[in-house]
Parts: sequence; structure tokens; C-alpha cells
Amino acid sequence: MVIEEAGKWARKRVGSFSERDLLVVGTALYWAEGSKKGVNRFTFVNSDPAMIRLMCEWLEKIIGVSKTDLYPRVAINSIHEPRIGTVVNFWSETLSLPKEQFRKPTYIKVPPKKVYENYNEYFGILRLSVRNSSFIRHRILALIDLLIHRSKLSG
Repeated sequence: MVIEEAGKWARKRVGSFSERDLLVVGTALYWAEGSKKGVNRFTFVNSDPAMIRLMCEWLEKIIGVSKTDLYPRVAINSIHEPRIGTVVNFWSETLSLPKEQFRKPTYIKVPPKKVYENYNEYFGILRLSVRNSSFIRHRILALIDLLIHRSKLSG
């Protein structure tokens, strides 16, 4: 019952989702999970498929990036190497991107300290990059700067 009430509260509070909302949400997600220093291109890294899908939607609808300019790369522990085809298929279907668009997977060569029960449900971390994206990254950093200084703008 508490969860249902929370869901009703959230739907009432958020209402419909506008393009501006998507702009702010995508910017905040990049602020939290995107590469901001050292790399002069757009790179976003996460393991949550819903978050990666939202970032792809933001890139396409707000930033104007074509899906053909995305190049994802899976990073996963080397114990998953035997099932890498399944892992790449999962991300390919999740993002509606052809498998040929994916870069070669990166294998993490650290032995796991415990046995995970969700071995077959784990699909690694996805590093989402955009081809020729230094100008995109600078625009996004400018959006982040506006979020940082939002109180100064409204006052």
C-alpha cells in the first residue's frame, strides 16, 4: 500500500514530461555519470539499462545526435567472456542499435571475491560514447554550469 501511495504521489508531482524536463534530467545524469575531465569527448558510463536508454533519448532529442554516431562498449568481468554474445545482444536490443556498432568489449581481469547468483542476469557496464563529440561535451558542460549557478540566475 505504501508503494502504491508513493507511486500516486510521484505521478501527481511530476505530471507530464516536457522537452525541458528531458533537457534538465539528461544534463543532471551526465553531471553525475559522464566524463567531465581529461577526455575531450562525450562519454557516459552506467550499468542501468533504463538510464542508458534515457541518455540515448536525450542525446537524440535534445542534443541532436544521430544513433549512427553512438559507439557503445561493454565492460564486464572476464568470467562473463563465454556469454559475451548474449551480453552484447542484450545491449543491442535494449538500445535498438546494431551489434556491429559496438566496440570490442573490455574485460575486467580481477577475480570476483564471491559467487553471484545473478550471473546470467548481469550485463556489465556500458560505456556510451559519441563520434566527433568534443563540441557536444562543451555544450553539456555549459548546461551543467547553468545548473550549478541556477540560484544566481533566478535571483
